[in-house]
Formats: sequence, C-alpha cells, structure tokens
Amino acid sequence: MTVTVEHHTEQNMFSATLDGQDAGRLVYTPHKSRSEWVAYSTSVSPMFEGRGVGSALTLAAVEAAQAQQVKIVPTCWFVAGWLDRHSEFADVRKY
Repeated sequence: MTVTVEHHTEQNMFSATLDGQDAGRLVYTPHKSRSEWVAYSTSVSPMFEGRGVGSALTLAAVEAAQAQQVKIVPTCWFVAGWLDRHSEFADVRKY
C-alpha cells in the first residue's frame, strides 16, 4: 500500500490518497512574495492514521519547497515535529 501525494498549487494544498481513497491533506499559505509557505494544517483521515500519510504529505511539501527554493514556516505541530526529526531538511525550515 503506497501513499500517493499530489500538489494542488492553485489551492495551496497537498493531498494524499491510499488504496484509492482520500487519506489526508497538508494546507499552506504563500507568504512574503511567495518565497515562504506557512504550513498551517495537516489532517489525516482517522481510518488512515498511523500509516505514514502525514509523513508522506510533509515530505512531498518539503521536496516541492526545495525544488522551488521556498522556505517552510511550520505553524502546524505535525510539520514542525517532522522537521525536528529530519535535520537533513533543515535548509528548508524558516523559524
């Protein structure tokens, strides 16, 4: 079972599916001339909790931010905690 993540740039959101079902999303707000994303909400459907959906969403957001040379301001507790545990992405985080 693989989590699939899509970036919906027009909606400032990443969405995840698992087993063909909506599994969760990470929502952000572009800030400071779009050079930063304020990641303010990560939600996972209760039936998919504990299956790596939140981590997949956060990794996809971090990789997209790196590719676009954007910093992430994590106001969402999940994204902040994930970044704390993954120091290899410290260059993406903005405090």
